[in-house]
Amino acid sequence: MMAGQLLVFLAAVVALVAGQCGKPPTLENGTPRDQLNETSPVGTKVRYTCHPGYQFKEFSNPQIVCLANSTWSPLQATCDPKSCGSPGEILNGYYNATGNTFGSTVYFFCDKGYKLVGRKTRLCEADGWSGQVPKCEVVKCPNLPPIANGTVSGLGNKEFWEYGMVASYSCAPGLLLVGAAKITCEASEQWSASPPTCKAASTKTTSTPTTGSNNTTATPIATSTATTTGSNNTTATPMATSTATTTGSNNTTATPMATSTATTTGSNNTTATPMATSTATTSGSVRTSVGHQYILFLILTATIYAVFNHD
Repeated sequence: MMAGQLLVFLAAVVALVAGQCGKPPTLENGTPRDQLNETSPVGTKVRYTCHPGYQFKEFSNPQIVCLANSTWSPLQATCDPKSCGSPGEILNGYYNATGNTFGSTVYFFCDKGYKLVGRKTRLCEADGWSGQVPKCEVVKCPNLPPIANGTVSGLGNKEFWEYGMVASYSCAPGLLLVGAAKITCEASEQWSASPPTCKAASTKTTSTPTTGSNNTTATPIATSTATTTGSNNTTATPMATSTATTTGSNNTTATPMATSTATTTGSNNTTATPMATSTATTSGSVRTSVGHQYILFLILTATIYAVFNHD
């Protein structure tokens, strides 16, 4: 190692004696344009250039000279990153960037209701921004199928349903709309609700039947006859009839005619009890007079009485 350092030192001394310069200074983000040897004679000029993506800063001097004292003139140059300028405007969207110089990256985004078409990033390269500015296209929702017995409006003169558009439904007269009357195309490319349907309005009818009873109970006529032998006394019990009617019911109860006759043989005395007729009507019934029956009974009684007295 000591031998190597000694050789370099000797070469520098030789160059100095011979009037030569050693290697030129280095430039950050740049390099000499020409390939140089380990040494350069006095008066040699070296011109620098910046790496791709970089450019000389204003007022830089990219050239140096090997002076008579075998040294290089001061390097007064700086290579700065190139600027790519604006990454471009995006309609219905925006972007975020780490910068606009060489090596920077820009990220594109779309506003709500729009989707990105193209690459979402651009890179600042040596010759400018990579690729193209993407586009933000409005979101489209699926076409709405027609509904039976109804209509939908809101599309206007557009070909597709787009974000924010509202579909309004209505049914034919006499039909009921079941579901949302208005649905909206959302940013998710889906509708806010399912389309409604049109159905016939249901009509409920309540009928209360009238309960009636047509049951009729009939009691047969009962006749009782009592006869006592050896007695001339005769007792006749007239016919008694009772009728009861209840308003508001179709049930009818008929009380049969009851006749009781008592006869005593051997007696000229006759007692006749006239026929008594009673008619009772509850709430709204009509009372019926049976006076003519009573008159007939008196005539019959008088006739019987005359016959017995005659004997």
